[in-house]
Amino acid sequence: MSSRTSVRQRSSAGHLAIRSVAAGSSLARDVALLLVVGLLSSCVADRRVPGSRAERLVVLIGNAPKTLDPRYTLDTKSMNISRLVFSNLVTVDNQRVEPRLDLAQSIRPETPARASYLVRLRRGARWHDGRPVTADDVVYTYRSIVDPRLASPYGNHYKSKIASVERVADDLVRFRLVRPYATFITDLVMGIVPRHVLEPHGGRFPIGRYIGSGPYRYRFRDGERKVVLERNDDYFGRRAKMRYLVFRVIPDENTRLLALLGGTADVMQNEINPLLLDVLRRQPGLRLVSSPSIAYTYLLFNLRHPILARLEVRRAIAYGIDRRWIVRNKYKGHARLASGMLAPIHWAYNGKVERYPYHPELSRRLLDRAGLRGRPRFRVRLLSSNNRVRRMVINDIAYQLRKIGIEVEPVSLEVGTFLHDVRHGNFEMAVLQQPEPVEPDLYHWMFYSLNTPSREPGRGSSYAGYDRRFFASRFEEQSPPSRRRALLDGLGAWFTAFWGRPILRPKGNRTYYLSPRVDQLLTAGRYELNRERRRTIYAEVQRQLALDLPVVSLWHEDNVALVRREVRSFWMLPTGRYTPLCDTIRRP
Repeated sequence: MSSRTSVRQRSSAGHLAIRSVAAGSSLARDVALLLVVGLLSSCVADRRVPGSRAERLVVLIGNAPKTLDPRYTLDTKSMNISRLVFSNLVTVDNQRVEPRLDLAQSIRPETPARASYLVRLRRGARWHDGRPVTADDVVYTYRSIVDPRLASPYGNHYKSKIASVERVADDLVRFRLVRPYATFITDLVMGIVPRHVLEPHGGRFPIGRYIGSGPYRYRFRDGERKVVLERNDDYFGRRAKMRYLVFRVIPDENTRLLALLGGTADVMQNEINPLLLDVLRRQPGLRLVSSPSIAYTYLLFNLRHPILARLEVRRAIAYGIDRRWIVRNKYKGHARLASGMLAPIHWAYNGKVERYPYHPELSRRLLDRAGLRGRPRFRVRLLSSNNRVRRMVINDIAYQLRKIGIEVEPVSLEVGTFLHDVRHGNFEMAVLQQPEPVEPDLYHWMFYSLNTPSREPGRGSSYAGYDRRFFASRFEEQSPPSRRRALLDGLGAWFTAFWGRPILRPKGNRTYYLSPRVDQLLTAGRYELNRERRRTIYAEVQRQLALDLPVVSLWHEDNVALVRREVRSFWMLPTGRYTPLCDTIRRP
């Protein structure tokens, strides 16, 4: 069959499918032009990709990865593609999101106190250039992460926990910890990089030369248009099914759908407007795949706001949001109501917490009790990114809260601006998402009292009034007989605030929440090595946060993908990572 005939057939099939979709959505807008552009651009792109169409699985993504170096990946696309190229000592890529060995063959504590561990590497693991993965590579990876000259965004995290990493033998590494940490195993979920490639280039990968040890090797990148990976036939684990993975970057949602309907792409995961799902599931050439995820969407309060700092107001807002209606009408049922950050499949999940079903009358009574009886009772801005779904969500929340008398101004911002404002505390309410809360220690990052964007006192509420510069760094760990030590720590913190070098801390507590009881629990959970006792600790954390409501838990959005009918063995992880693509095949 000639390429001209093939394009004509794809165009005809795409046109018929588009007419069906357009009958129930806004996809009809400029359909003909978009289809022509999509098909022509895909034909040009295909000539640059090695192998035949039968050897390739084409995955559509909305934005290009910023980097594939695992020491610098922060955005979801970069992390997901990087994990196909680089292997970790430990992986959580399984349906229970539990840490399991990957590059590591074994991990055992060196002493009963568990302040140091010996990690033995798997035999037969090789870099994509054929050289063996050794202990020197593991040591180099973790030392480079904490090297201030390389400025990895993970540097402070690992520096605060790992005292040293040493080579014991070619296949054996010793990790010495600052103190025993329950999070050590999940801290090993970090891509290992090759010393022999990076060291001669000052610790950075040469352009176009990402060398990993994962199931796929990096082939090339075509600017912001695509990333091409080739199967690693020497992979130490199960070999991937498809020879090539092509990640095509198409920012426009309509154009992505056209490429999928026209047959020039195979898979589109978590890139779909939920409002189109009912129509798209009826397309003869496509198959809709959905599965639960651990992604956590929540409403964030700035507790420095004088009204939002009042608990009865936050509870009124929680009761005033009809989450079930939003899930049913805007997500088409592809989300599950959340009671906290952890999803029900998580080992530390606790469902026995305070819940806030839709109850507008109770909301009004709570606001009356708070003395907010005017019309409007008060005004507040609600921020989100400019993602289409997020815009719909904040508009729905604003409409629902207006019905209980709160005037909400929904504001959607470009992603960079939005994140900058939230990270610096320049918001009143905001809708955010944690894409993969695997380790419950993330609660420490989000709610520990010293992890605020600013530690200096302000005005507006009791939460703002606390001078966190002088909080003792270990006060929450002190028992009553150790008050003298706590006082000395406090004086040390005071001295450091003015004359010393400040301790670098995370700034994830953007609510400015403060609870000595929760601080104690979060510290205990970080250092408790017994998993069952950790489960009990985090159960109490979830109960207390549900009562104090620094955030309103909204839902866990499902992973949703559209795949061509000829695609087989496709499945998804609760994290939404791309590892299952290794099992996916495409019939010609």
